[in-house]
Amino acid sequence: MNNHRQKTTQAMGWVLGSNTISQMTSFVFGIVLARLLTPEDFGLIAMTLAIIGVAGLLSNFGMGAALIQLKDINSSHYNSVFWINTGVGLALTVFVYLFSKTVANFYGLPDLEEITQTLSICFAINAMALVPRQKLTKQMEFRALAITDFFSMSISAIIAIFCAMHDYGYWSLVILQIVRAFVNLVFATIFAKWLPSIEFSIKATRQLFNFSFNVFLVSLVQYAGGRADKLIVGKFLGAEPTGIYDKAGALIMAPIQSISHAVGSVLFPAFSQIQDDKKKIASIFIRAISVVSLITFPMMMGLLIIADNLVSVILGSQWLEVIPILKILCFCGLAISVGTLSGSIYLSQGRTDLQLKVNLVTQAVRIIAIACGVPWGLIGVTIGYSIGTFISIITSWIVAGNIIHLSLTTIIKSLLPNISLAMLMALALHLLETNFPLIEVSMHPTCYLLAQTITGVLSYTLLLIIFRPPGFKDILEVFHLDFNMGKKR
Repeated sequence: MNNHRQKTTQAMGWVLGSNTISQMTSFVFGIVLARLLTPEDFGLIAMTLAIIGVAGLLSNFGMGAALIQLKDINSSHYNSVFWINTGVGLALTVFVYLFSKTVANFYGLPDLEEITQTLSICFAINAMALVPRQKLTKQMEFRALAITDFFSMSISAIIAIFCAMHDYGYWSLVILQIVRAFVNLVFATIFAKWLPSIEFSIKATRQLFNFSFNVFLVSLVQYAGGRADKLIVGKFLGAEPTGIYDKAGALIMAPIQSISHAVGSVLFPAFSQIQDDKKKIASIFIRAISVVSLITFPMMMGLLIIADNLVSVILGSQWLEVIPILKILCFCGLAISVGTLSGSIYLSQGRTDLQLKVNLVTQAVRIIAIACGVPWGLIGVTIGYSIGTFISIITSWIVAGNIIHLSLTTIIKSLLPNISLAMLMALALHLLETNFPLIEVSMHPTCYLLAQTITGVLSYTLLLIIFRPPGFKDILEVFHLDFNMGKKR
């Protein structure tokens, strides 16, 4: 095993393992907050972030990705980006604070003015954290990033729960956002062992800007498409439906973030190091989506089957309207979990110009599809979002695949065995419900949820052992290597 593959595999193991633990912990904290707060509380924060979140993109301006992609980096690059980001972040804090009344007027909810003003401080904090985090990413120090994310999430969630228990309402979620940003800054700076110096280089900035400008535009377009659903729901349907829709999305994104986004964060720096070897990149990409789909596909199909019981047991009766939205998003989650990885190809190959063109078309299609669903309420918006997402991902796969000479047919063929196994596992769960209805009636809902989960895990594990699909060996290799590295340390 060559050094690059070993380092990438080790990083993958660290990120997958740590992100899974972090997301499980975050899920537990989210359940507690969901029981202490109302859908309207969550909706108010989601509505605010849907608008002001775009300002957060300006505090990065794509410079972070440029620091990773550029091969020859020195202190002038890091310092220049830090001072640019910090200046822009402070400016955005002031701008968003002054813009807060406009946000409240857009939704017709006066409470959003103070929420927006308070959240504006996050822009300055996040801007200062960018360079330390990107420095760790470039060096593939994902262990440090995992610890940073875990503690920033845990500390902020504990404080938010304490506030919610003392009747702070939606302010608990505002405090969560601010504390998470601050803890993230502190830990990232400590692990990176880097502090800025008074240095600024026009030449270094120009080098980064040539790459970063398109990255920024891509992020801006993707953000518009990714947040248009919450903005539209908030504007036309209200705060409570936005909270319900946001919570359904959070349940779907929890496993995707712990697996897909984790793998994507490793692929970009790994691909950048071998950016001239397209054949090798194509091979790693196929293996990566096989690994991801082998984990996320059964999660999505299992969630589809147990959604009714899961929501009622975990979130409570005030969240029952989440169930139909969650079931639709499970199908969408299948595509998202593997679709997000194509971004690493564009970035590593320096083809952000092409990525921008693709996103201008696909995100416009997504927004139109979402808007067309409004007359049918949350169900219509969710279906519109899902259709737009499938179109976006398929299109991106075709274009990104052409860059590294990888066909759409090859990509889909690599996923067929894994989706088949996930469907077989879902069938086993369905048979448990239909053939043994007395079990569900006689058991406590929490115990039945546990029985469903155990059935799903055991049946899927058995299928993996019998069929040994593509990606199974890689998963064993990732965690075996990570375990051995841990013993050596």
